Amino acid sequence: MDEAAFDEMMNANFKGAYFTVQKALPFFNETGSVIFNGSVNALTGIANSSLYTAGKGAVHALARALAAELISRGIRVNTITIGPTATRLLTRSGSSQSILDAQDVARVSRSPVKQLGHPEEVAKVALFLASDDSSFVVGSEIAADGGWLLNTM
Repeated sequence: MDEAAFDEMMNANFKGAYFTVQKALPFFNETGSVIFNGSVNALTGIANSSLYTAGKGAVHALARALAAELISRGIRVNTITIGPTATRLLTRSGSSQSILDAQDVARVSRSPVKQLGHPEEVAKVALFLASDDSSFVVGSEIAADGGWLLNTM
C-alpha cells in the first residue's frame, strides 16, 4: 500500500463521512438521524484488510463521539455494521472475475447464513434508524451481517 492508496481509502471511508456530517449539520432541524455505514471489518481482524479496517474503525469511533456530542440537539447518531453484501464494490479492485468469485465463496463459507447479504436488507435497517420507530436508539451499532460477528465472539 502506498501513500496515495492510503489517502484514497481514508478519504473515502473516514474523511468523507466526517466532512459530510459537518456540512449537513446546519441543515438539521431540531431533531434528526445520522446513519453511518460501518463494517464488520472494524470489529474483527481480517488478514489483508488493515487499511480498510482502520478506516471503518475510525467511522465507528466517529459515530460514538458524534452521538454524545449531538444528542443534546436531538440528533441521533448510529452505525450499521455491514457484513458481506452482494455489491459491485470489489469489482473496483481490478481483480479478475475468478478472484472475485473466490472471494465471494470464502465470504459465504464464513457466514453463518451461508449467503451474502443484499443491499435492500441493509436499506431496511437504515430506514428503521431514520424513522421515529428508533427514537430511543442512540449511539448504537446495528449489525446487518448475516451473523458474521458471531464468528468473533
